[in-house]
Amino acid sequence: MAGEICQNFWDKEVELKKNSIYLLDDDRSDRGFEFFVFIDPDDTYKRPPFLKVLYNIVCNVEEKKKEKEKEDSVESKCKADLKKWLGVNSDNYTNLTPFNWLKITIEGYPYRLFLIGDQREWEKLTLQPFLKNRICFINKDDFFTQIRNDPKFQGLRYWLFEKWVMRLGDNLNQKGELKLKINLESNRDEDFYRPSSLYNTHTKNESKGTDLVIAIDKSGFKNLILYRRHDLIYVYRENWTCNEDLYNEDNSGKYNINYIEAASGSLSYFSELQNPTEYGKLKLVENGLLRVLIIDERLQEWANELSTAPDTKYISNLYQMRLLIGFLEKVSSNGQKDNKQPYEAILDGNGQFILKGGMTTNHNLKCGFDRDLKIDSIDVLIIHQGILDKWCNEKKVDLNKVIFNWKDKIPFIIVTSGRGRPENIPHNVKFLPFSNIEMCIAGQYFEKLTLIKQIFCLKEDI
Repeated sequence: MAGEICQNFWDKEVELKKNSIYLLDDDRSDRGFEFFVFIDPDDTYKRPPFLKVLYNIVCNVEEKKKEKEKEDSVESKCKADLKKWLGVNSDNYTNLTPFNWLKITIEGYPYRLFLIGDQREWEKLTLQPFLKNRICFINKDDFFTQIRNDPKFQGLRYWLFEKWVMRLGDNLNQKGELKLKINLESNRDEDFYRPSSLYNTHTKNESKGTDLVIAIDKSGFKNLILYRRHDLIYVYRENWTCNEDLYNEDNSGKYNINYIEAASGSLSYFSELQNPTEYGKLKLVENGLLRVLIIDERLQEWANELSTAPDTKYISNLYQMRLLIGFLEKVSSNGQKDNKQPYEAILDGNGQFILKGGMTTNHNLKCGFDRDLKIDSIDVLIIHQGILDKWCNEKKVDLNKVIFNWKDKIPFIIVTSGRGRPENIPHNVKFLPFSNIEMCIAGQYFEKLTLIKQIFCLKEDI
């Protein structure tokens, strides 16, 4: 049945294009899309190279090839490609593995990458942390049920995006209902309202706020993503304090606050907060779920200035936006600045994220940070190539090996530089010019949503 429906896709190509959905018969022909969806074919011999490696190597499924075709096996092709990409000649180089081939090749696709397949097969794939965090797996039966219920494909992009957001929601500290709350007028949130349907939006007051609810599971616990005009719940002065106006409601045990952004009218996306589309709301939720660590000496200096400014709400805002300006291994090393922030975000040499001090040190807080705003790992790493080079020279390590290792812990790794694209940029990352990051700094605010939009448009030519 799946093959029949796939053929129907081509029969309805014009209808699909009306909804900004484009069919490709070759996954290498064009990858400049917001989403990229693989539909695993019924005939496994028709799998594109990426899926062949994914299933035949990672799942340890033997390819049924003739003896004379062994030299053209998937394993041999992976090794040949890796030797070319990594600039090595020896077959004994330890990184010439099919799994590392995947870790490089995947950067040629958009970050929002989907695989529609058989659940029994891709359950094996999710045992690999890298694949589980990088690919949104959808059961083929669920996908085709959606197609049958939406023959004109008008809701397909939203449905896929919702699946993507729900996958990101797996990283929530508390599983349960995920709720977006926007309030751009009042400093006090009114009683929360639960829409009767996932796709319906309830607005208590058109100028006051918009709700969206996504059910991650049925535990009944509510996770909040809040966008509020100038106002924060937690503020760092001499120590972290909680806004008393919100204490009774937000510390009642019913809610976990995952994201708070004190939005300013000067932000480039402020109008998107005022009048968000249904699709735009999912982007706001995605933005709220992603934990970002930036390691760059220019941002370290900027964060230090925020930390020593008379009004510390701006540095307070960064943490609550799940955006951290951190350091590789230790402060003031390898060209990095010192640290004046109320916390210390460290990435060690093995790719392990460590948060020192800051919010977890104040036991007098009425709202415990073990529940609210806890950051124990990161999803997106942006790191300056210059810092990487100096660190690798000091440690005498192979940068490609380092990145391969980090990718098992950090799904999305981006290298940045202020002098164009460096010649020695690793093959297994994406690249973002520093000027693109710099444009996200709006005075004392950081436009995280603008940054995320740029990141999710990146792809590499592999």
